[in-house]
Amino acid sequence: MKNNNVKRYERREFIKILSIAAASCASTCLYACSESTSSPVTLTGKKIEVRLEDNATLLTVGGSVRKTFSEVNNGRPVLIVRTSETSFRTMTMVCTHQGTTINNPSDNKKVICPNHGAQFSIAEGNFGKNIGGQSTADLQTFETTFNPTNNTLTITF
Repeated sequence: MKNNNVKRYERREFIKILSIAAASCASTCLYACSESTSSPVTLTGKKIEVRLEDNATLLTVGGSVRKTFSEVNNGRPVLIVRTSETSFRTMTMVCTHQGTTINNPSDNKKVICPNHGAQFSIAEGNFGKNIGGQSTADLQTFETTFNPTNNTLTITF
């Protein structure tokens, strides 16, 4: 039994329709992967104090801790890293590509976005810089000062 209601396409017409659909799909994907959708937070000057005795991983060089402070950085996580005996750095843990939360460091050199593989340095010389994987903007960093007298950090957001 033959169904006369089915529209039949000639090969050339079918390939033309398929090509248009594929081009549309590809342009949408390329546009989505090229846009940076996570903007840096506006710096307010608000200061947060962090005590080293409450964060044992920061007692050694190369140590890091992930923290979230609801009143700053839009409540998004940051990573605090001890880069030397007297130096600490802080950066957002939100990828600039699509706002994905970045994984904790797997080594003392970088953090990786699980969404598209962007890699960001946690080393002193290029802290927060994109160093591989998906090409995207560097991570936002925050001024961090160390007071060795009382063993505290002050992070300015």
